[in-house]
Amino acid sequence: MNRLFILGTFFSLLLFSCEESMYDSDGTKDTGYSGLTGDESSTGGDSGTGNGDTIQSGQITAGEWNDMKNWDFWLNLQQNTEFNTATRSWTFFPFQRYCFQVTDANHQPVVNCHIQLKKNGTAVWESKTDNRGMAELWNQLFIAEQTEEPLSATASYQNTTIDLETVRSYAPDTNKVTLPLATTPPTQVDIHFMVDATGSMGDELEYLKVELKDVISRINTQYPNLSFRYGSVFYRDKGDEYLTRKEAFNTDKEVLLSFINNQFANGGGDYPEAVHDALSASIFEQDWGTENKASLCFVLLDAPPHEEPQVISINQYTQAAAAKGIKLIPITASGIDHPTEFLTRSLALATNGTYIFITGHSGIGGEHLEPTVGEYQVEFLNQLLIRVIGENIE
Repeated sequence: MNRLFILGTFFSLLLFSCEESMYDSDGTKDTGYSGLTGDESSTGGDSGTGNGDTIQSGQITAGEWNDMKNWDFWLNLQQNTEFNTATRSWTFFPFQRYCFQVTDANHQPVVNCHIQLKKNGTAVWESKTDNRGMAELWNQLFIAEQTEEPLSATASYQNTTIDLETVRSYAPDTNKVTLPLATTPPTQVDIHFMVDATGSMGDELEYLKVELKDVISRINTQYPNLSFRYGSVFYRDKGDEYLTRKEAFNTDKEVLLSFINNQFANGGGDYPEAVHDALSASIFEQDWGTENKASLCFVLLDAPPHEEPQVISINQYTQAAAAKGIKLIPITASGIDHPTEFLTRSLALATNGTYIFITGHSGIGGEHLEPTVGEYQVEFLNQLLIRVIGENIE
């Protein structure tokens, strides 16, 4: 992919100059540490050991980019040749977006309202509303030749169903639904970590384990009125010691902390890894709650999945995640390329997630790809994850 890097960079710079960021004024791209904000817990939290040295949390730096909030920027990426090549390689075409907002009789957001986007009465995409009562659905997500076509939708909650004979695509129209009843928001939250544990992750994994342990330890304290379950899948590749290693959801965070602490990087070899197997284990082999306030799956990787026929599996698993209301939130580490970036951002878009990328500001790990995004804020990863989790459960 290196031969396309210069061309991709040129188009990225062109887009940056033409596209105005939709973030608030504090969402500025930072080339140093001036954008980092710390508190007593940002660097004094959990610790671990790597290569015999004690590692403190609050060292890994990262940024976030939400393509939903920067929709015009995402659409303009179609001018980028490398982007177009990647979308066709992965058969992901997230362009026909349908946004829904569901409220109850008291004008409060409805969580877990099941939305079906339909063509001629047959569902083409399904999802659930999140803690804000929002759901994002897609038409022709895996079809290269896009065409406009009339669609309808159905919103179902408990024993109430509302049919929408016509719906509008996001431009930036939102399809609003009001249910004639009062609702009570759920209190259970499922948080899952899917982690690449192949040898190429060795430069960062020990640090990332400490950051994840710090996030898990702090989140319960910050949200005492919610019930958390934590689960994880670590994965490698075919021919390694294991393909996937799973820890089932558990309300006892110490169980997952112990599981994470016992994992280490090894194996792999070629660039692609068994991402599709890990997604399958994460989505289908874990007992995700059906009435959660939030279902969050953080996908931490530094390499793409294998190509055909695994690409088809990735598409199917992503669609299944959306139907279950599971948000896929990628965290890309050092070593990824632009096609992997575009794929992971597509996973986030398809499931109403967001894109997180580790930066090189901390000096930890190998070279980090400069993402094809606009202005962003550099943060400590542990604080960023707690912020993103908070935005999905408050």
